[in-house]
Amino acid sequence: MLERSAGIDIGGTNIRGGIISDGNFEKVFETSTPGNFIDFKKKIDEAVYLIKEKAEENLPVGFAIPGLLDQKNKKVTFSPNLQFLNGLKFSEIYPESIFANDADMALFGEIENRAALDNVALFNIGTGVGFAFIVDGKGSWEMTNAGEAGHFKVLPGGEKCHCGKKGCLEAYFSGTSFARQAKTIDSELSVKELFMMARNKDGKALKIIVEASRLLGIAIANVVNLLGVETILIGGKLALDYDLFINTTFATAKENIFASEYRNLTFEKSSLIDKAAIIGAGRLALKAKNLA
Repeated sequence: MLERSAGIDIGGTNIRGGIISDGNFEKVFETSTPGNFIDFKKKIDEAVYLIKEKAEENLPVGFAIPGLLDQKNKKVTFSPNLQFLNGLKFSEIYPESIFANDADMALFGEIENRAALDNVALFNIGTGVGFAFIVDGKGSWEMTNAGEAGHFKVLPGGEKCHCGKKGCLEAYFSGTSFARQAKTIDSELSVKELFMMARNKDGKALKIIVEASRLLGIAIANVVNLLGVETILIGGKLALDYDLFINTTFATAKENIFASEYRNLTFEKSSLIDKAAIIGAGRLALKAKNLA
C-alpha cells in the first residue's frame, strides 16, 4: 500500500494544497490568500477538511510557510508578505502537523523527486523570493534563519521591500515587484500581461525584465561566491517564463562570480515548478510520522 500525505503551500498570493502519493501530487484546494488572520484560518481549515475528505483518511499534513520560522518554539518569526502570521504558533492550531519554510520545502521536494541532489541552491520565485540550499549534504532547513538571499541588497538604498529594508532582490525580481513595474507601462497591466508583452518583443516590457534579470544574476553570483554551489535551480511561478530571463541572468552571474572560468556551474528550471513546496511539505510530514 502506498503511503500518502498532504502538503499545503501558503503563498503570498495563493494557498494551494493536495495529496502526495509516491511523489505524485493531486491538487485538492486552491484559493487566494486572505489579508487577515480570521479569514486565513477559515481557508486553512477548509483546505485541511477537503484534503482529508478526498483522501478518506487522516493524512499527515505539512505546511510550507514563507518567512523566518522559529522551529524551537514552533512559531512564525517574520513573514514579510503575510505579516498577520508573525508570532503565530502553528503547533497550537494544528498540533499533529509539521511546518517549515516554503523555499526549504521546495528544495526538499526537488530532492525527494530527483534524489542525489547536492551542492544546489534554489531560488523559489513567486510573490516574493524564497531561497534554499544544500551543500555537502547539509541543507538550509537544518540551520537557524539561513537562506534569505531574496533579501540580498542588489541596489542599496533602492526600492523599498515588504521586509521594510531597501534594495532587496525581492523588490526587483518577484511577482510583487513585477506587478509594481508593470504599472509604469499601464495602470491596468498584470504580471502575466507584462511577460506576454516581453514575449512579443515589446521594448518597455523587455527593458523591465532584462534589468531585473541582471539583479537576479548579481544575487546568484553572491550565492555562488559564498556557498560554492554548482547548480542553480529556478522554481516558483515565475519559472514558467524561465526562457525570458535566464540568458541575461546567467551572463550577469558569470560576470560577477569569482574565478567563474574555473567553476562548473549549471542553471536549471525546477522540475516541479510551483508544486515543489507542496510536495516537499507533504513528504516531510510523512517522514516525521514514520519517525514518531
